[in-house]
Amino acid sequence: MTPSPAGTDAEPAPTRPDDAPAVTDGRVLRARALRERRRIQLLAAARSVFAERGYHGTSLQDLLTEARVARGTFYQYFDSRRACFGAVLAGFVDTLRAAIAPVDVGAATPPRDQLIANLERVLAVLEADAGLARLLLHEARGSDPEFDELLEDFDARVLGFIKGSLTTGTRLGLVRPCDLELRATFVLGALKEAVSQTLLGRAALRPRAAVARELLDFTLRGVLTDAVVL
Repeated sequence: MTPSPAGTDAEPAPTRPDDAPAVTDGRVLRARALRERRRIQLLAAARSVFAERGYHGTSLQDLLTEARVARGTFYQYFDSRRACFGAVLAGFVDTLRAAIAPVDVGAATPPRDQLIANLERVLAVLEADAGLARLLLHEARGSDPEFDELLEDFDARVLGFIKGSLTTGTRLGLVRPCDLELRATFVLGALKEAVSQTLLGRAALRPRAAVARELLDFTLRGVLTDAVVL
């Protein structure tokens, strides 16, 4: 048998696993989707129980009963009641952050009106989840270090995006240079008390739009008239 010219009868090199096209296993994707749906269901149930009973008034069994899952299933997602509550708070922060739109100084809508709209959306989130908001604002601190740590982490996350907003405002020329850390703390304190007294308190509720306007005006201008010079 006459040999073929060099290279013409060479067998192709075996394909390396790295060269193989990725094969998506539908079962894996379905399992992941199911797991994520179950986690969302667990968090929704936990959010409801924590909002109704508070952190200290909620037991692990309360969470299991509300979610209708066994203890083993719960531990596949969270290793403790504390971890579950932390995940609830993280989701709440994400919802608040999603309510805030960037201010566009070139838009037809004045920046002040955009800021008021942002505040109205934030207040709407807090009012819609009033039980959880009351827990964050009113549940006593100081007796449970784990609970205190969770609330401090929540405050730090919120302070982070308030500071980010102030930083952006400074860059756009809307906010004068200042101590951003302190100002963010002042804004958070004003927001908390405004929500506590006007939306979640026992007194007559105030319209969100009115609360947003007054809160923004106080934050931007304080209480003195423009004519006062100090």
